Amino acid sequence: MSDLTQTQQETGNYVGLVFYKVPKKFHNEIIQINKESFDMFKEHGALKYEVFQLNNSRTWEGEGMEAFTNITNLIPVGQGEELWVEVHSYRDAEHAKEMMANCEKDERMQPLFKQFMDIIVPGSKVVMGDFSRLNL
Repeated sequence: MSDLTQTQQETGNYVGLVFYKVPKKFHNEIIQINKESFDMFKEHGALKYEVFQLNNSRTWEGEGMEAFTNITNLIPVGQGEELWVEVHSYRDAEHAKEMMANCEKDERMQPLFKQFMDIIVPGSKVVMGDFSRLNL
């Protein structure tokens, strides 16, 4: 099996990205919500569920990088806020729809979703997008 084929089997050909801001005072709460979400997403068939917190370093800025912008220029992050991104991996779009339908039926998901919505930065939007792998 080629490395590419093995990677595709492990991580799928389709990912959902979810960006959101959380007040720093709810740092531990969002970690707990993500732990519980991880368990449910894996139980319902997601290939991977990864969560990352923004590192505020400006690694990609500097000479020759003028065509690039830091994500905080697109999603402003205040002093008392943290930016998080979740990466959900699936075999394909149909697998993602199936997994989300299973999650919606799970009675544990609604209270967890409410907790999540209650702690994100008031007035902010959850930014989402689904992406298909390019086979290069």
